[in-house]
Amino acid sequence: MPFGSVKPVWGNPTPDNFKTEMPTLPCIGIARTVGLRLKDMCAAGPVRVWFRTHVDNGWRPIQITVGRLPAPARSPEASDFILVGGHQDSRFGEAATDNPSGNACKMELARIFYRHRDKLRRGLMFGFWAAHETGTMAGSAWFCDRHWDELRRHCVAYLQIDQPAIVGTTEWNTASNAELKLFHTEIESRLLDCPIRWHRAVKNGDASFFGIGIPMFQGEGAYTEAELKQTALASFGWWHHSIENRLDKIDWAAMQTHIRVYAAYLWRLCTEPVLPFRFTPVADEFIGRLDQLREAGAGIGLDAARDAAGRLRERALALDKAAEREAERFRAGSGSEDAALMLNGTMKKLSRILVPLQSTAIGTYGHDPYGYTPQTTVIPCLYDVPRLAALPQGPERWMLETALVRARNRVADGLNDAADAIEGALSRLG
Repeated sequence: MPFGSVKPVWGNPTPDNFKTEMPTLPCIGIARTVGLRLKDMCAAGPVRVWFRTHVDNGWRPIQITVGRLPAPARSPEASDFILVGGHQDSRFGEAATDNPSGNACKMELARIFYRHRDKLRRGLMFGFWAAHETGTMAGSAWFCDRHWDELRRHCVAYLQIDQPAIVGTTEWNTASNAELKLFHTEIESRLLDCPIRWHRAVKNGDASFFGIGIPMFQGEGAYTEAELKQTALASFGWWHHSIENRLDKIDWAAMQTHIRVYAAYLWRLCTEPVLPFRFTPVADEFIGRLDQLREAGAGIGLDAARDAAGRLRERALALDKAAEREAERFRAGSGSEDAALMLNGTMKKLSRILVPLQSTAIGTYGHDPYGYTPQTTVIPCLYDVPRLAALPQGPERWMLETALVRARNRVADGLNDAADAIEGALSRLG
């Protein structure tokens, strides 16, 4: 029997979403075999089912564990850090891979990096989030809301570690915001001897930091497509969220591989003078999505937003080249600290602008609900553009058009602000 929450609200509810996103229907998890039998019965005619649930909705004090490993005070970026997070709460039983295995990885990484803390340019913050399983990411969402100023000013990236080292996995699955892809895939190609899959990061796990503009990435073992088909797409094993998730579901050799890869990710982010981010792929994502929506969105002014994305790409290409040149100078022993600080500050600013556009519908100061379909697309706030084109003239169309024009304005402003930020930085670099 599977365990699971049915609360769509991401984090604590607010007056705005309490009535629209909190569950109002009773739900219960059942085995797939039972579900298929019910499906067949429903296809044959009306079916009556009796079940009983005990619902416990309420507010509880919870504990969140956070460990900080700052860089030495002498570092020019001593206040900056990489956030490494995953949930500490689990379902009933051992719940071995979800997420004790991830928490063990974080503890080992903290131990290793503490021994080499004198070499760090940027620090590490380890988050062990509570209320993930029963509160729909309430712990990490609360942490984001309550530590906003520090995160927004100083957090460089977020590495999520959730369910590593699952027994039987033979591939590597990664997800990230586009500016991180080149950096982490190079490491994976060098350290891993297995097929590697990548997809853009979406709001799952404890991905509570898109709104604030922190780029996120994660990587873990994965099953092959053939294996997934045999288990009804049980991507975390057939035992996921069940009492059967015991210690025998952990591949201990694979855990060592996971830790080595995670350590390589973090070592580069913590030590390289110039952050290894690239923003041309980000601009390409915006261009590709706006091209898809161009015809359907003609009536809301997407052409101008597409032009802004093109301008961003030109500036991003110049920024990426400047960053690579400066990184090469540091490798040769002649890099400029002033240039590195300018480049890194610009990259953080770009992420703050572009990640909420790439990855949220609600924007900077809220949390999209769990499982929100627009989240599966680039620029989620424009998800309904194709629906607009199919609607006849009338109040429904006009209301949607009003909302989409405002979303389009948000996108165009963000793209132009990002291009302007790059232009200003490059002019100061000379």
